[in-house]
Amino acid sequence: VLVAGQVALAAVLLASAGLLARSFIALRAVDPGFTPRGAVTIQVSLPDGAYATAEARRSFVRRLDEQLRAVPGAAAAGMSQTLPIDGDWNEQVVIDGRTPDAPGEELTINWFAVTPGWTEAMGMRLLAGRLLTPADFDGAPTCVVSESFVRRWLPPGNPLGRRAARVRSKGEPMWREIVGVVADIKVYSLDKASRPQFFEPLDFSPSNSVYLVARAAGGLDGRSGADALPLVGAMRRAVLAVDPQLPAGPARTLENIVDDSIGRRRLSMSVLGAFAGSALLVAALGVYGAVAYAVARRTREYGVRLALGAPPERLRRSVLLDALRLVGAGLLVGVPLALLAGRALRAQLFGVGAFDPLTLAAIALALAAAVLAAAWLPARRAARVNPVEALRAE
Repeated sequence: VLVAGQVALAAVLLASAGLLARSFIALRAVDPGFTPRGAVTIQVSLPDGAYATAEARRSFVRRLDEQLRAVPGAAAAGMSQTLPIDGDWNEQVVIDGRTPDAPGEELTINWFAVTPGWTEAMGMRLLAGRLLTPADFDGAPTCVVSESFVRRWLPPGNPLGRRAARVRSKGEPMWREIVGVVADIKVYSLDKASRPQFFEPLDFSPSNSVYLVARAAGGLDGRSGADALPLVGAMRRAVLAVDPQLPAGPARTLENIVDDSIGRRRLSMSVLGAFAGSALLVAALGVYGAVAYAVARRTREYGVRLALGAPPERLRRSVLLDALRLVGAGLLVGVPLALLAGRALRAQLFGVGAFDPLTLAAIALALAAAVLAAAWLPARRAARVNPVEALRAE
C-alpha cells in the first residue's frame, strides 16, 4: 500500500510538471510580433527641471534621434515611450468616416509614440505601405497601425490613406493618415491577446521617459542579444552628445525582457519538476525495497520451482509483473488525482488542456520504466537462485 501510494504521488507530481512543461514550451513558441534576438534597449528619464515643457522634450527627441541614426554598427535604432511586454499605454481612437457599432462604443488601442527606425530596430514585420520616416516629423500627420486594427475596424479594401486620430480631451481630433500596416505585437505578455495598435511620431506628444532600442547589423539572422551589447556604449555616447548631464539607465536585451515575462512560469515548472523527480526516485526505491524483500522471503519457493524445471525467465517475468501491479495500483489512484491537479493548474496552462492524454501516457511510461528498472535486480536475483543451496539453507 505504501509503495502504491508513492507511485500515486509521483503520478500526480509528474503529470502537473508535465503540463507546466508543455505550457512553457508552447509559450516559448509564441510569436511576439517582433524579433527579440539581436536588439538591446536602455531607458532615459528626463528631469522635470530642464525638460518641463513639451517643446524642450520635443527638441531632445529630435536631436537624439539624429544621434541614434548615426550609431556605428547598428542596423537600425529608435525610441519609444514604452516597450512591448515591458509596459503598455491604452488610448481611444476615432476613425474618419466610421460610425460606432453600438452607442458609446470606444475603440481602445495600445498606443505607441515612436521615432523613425524604432519599428526596424524592434524587428517588426511590415505588411503593407511603409514605416515612419524622418520626414513624418515635419510633414503631413501620419501613423502606422497593426493588422488587427485594420481587420476589426476598417472596411474591406486598401487601408492606406484612411484617417484615424487619438482621442484628445480638448479640441478637434488631429487626423493622421495611415501610411503602413504592421503585424500585431504582444503588449501585455506572450499568453495574452493585445489590443489593436496605433503608432505615431514621438514628437507629437514627447514623454519624459523614453526607451532607446538598437539592433546589431545582421540581428535578424539568428544573432543573440549579446551580439547587440557592444552597441550600448555608442547609445550612451549618443545621449551624452545631446545632454552631457543626462545619465542612461541599465541596458537590457529584448531577449531578456521576453524571458523575464515568463520567468514565473519557468520557476513553477522547475520547482514542480524537482519535486516530481524526487517523488519518482522515492517510488523507484520503494518498489526496489518491496520487491527485493519479497524475493528474499520467497528464495525457497524459487529454488523448489527451479528444481522442478521452471524456466528462469518465467520467474524473472513473475517478479517484474508483481512490480508492474504496484504501478497499476498507484495509477488507479494517481490518474484521477492528476486530473484534479490539472484542473487546479488550469489558470497557469497555455496551449494545453487540464486533461492531456499525451502527458498522462508519458507519465505512465515513465513510471513503468522506473519501476521495471528498480525491480530488475531482484528479478534477476530470483532467476539465479541455486536450488541446492536454497533447500540446504532450509
